[in-house]
Amino acid sequence: MVASTLDPLPVLHESTAETPCASCHSSCCRKFTVPLTTADIRRIVNDKNIRIWDFICRWSDIDNSIARGIVPHFYFDDAPGTPYVIGILHSDSKQFPGTRKCCFLAETQSFRNSCGGSTCGIYESRPLVCRTFPYQLDESDQVYAERSVIDPPGQERSFDSLCPREWSLTNEQFSLVRDDLRELQTEMQILHLMAQRWNQNPGPWLLFPAFVRLIAECTS
Repeated sequence: MVASTLDPLPVLHESTAETPCASCHSSCCRKFTVPLTTADIRRIVNDKNIRIWDFICRWSDIDNSIARGIVPHFYFDDAPGTPYVIGILHSDSKQFPGTRKCCFLAETQSFRNSCGGSTCGIYESRPLVCRTFPYQLDESDQVYAERSVIDPPGQERSFDSLCPREWSLTNEQFSLVRDDLRELQTEMQILHLMAQRWNQNPGPWLLFPAFVRLIAECTS
């Protein structure tokens, strides 16, 4: 089950007049590769009426820093020895010249100069990885936050910090995140099977979208 498009905001452990994400510098949308599942691709294409080529790309992952044993690798005939992760395309940032960002991140005023932030241009259709970040399920199916990607409370906000606010989830939010994490596990299993099938006879990158559409039709 996908979380409601009106996702409740986290509970803040500090008083503030603005919403938690009002002045977010969206570092997670700039620093990370966002892996895509077949369901993510299908949802974005259908909801936003755009082509796969408008947002999908392949990320070289020779050092396994993206997949980390969780996301499958795909291989292609033009670079048979290179493992790739299928993810969201990055584009040049106007806020921070010389850097890149998720192509769906809508930038407003520069965070360095004002309280302006950035917003997700496909929030209602965003990938499951984004919906669940930074949470994971432990062996007993309990939700926990990966604290290594959340800055300590009180740390000065900087471009490299991911989320300088301290916050937690309500019981309702935990339930929503747990459902999304379970769905992500299922979708990741499908993606692994998809990679296994593709890698048996790696084809060209230009034919990959047709393969994705075929798998999406079979699993929808």
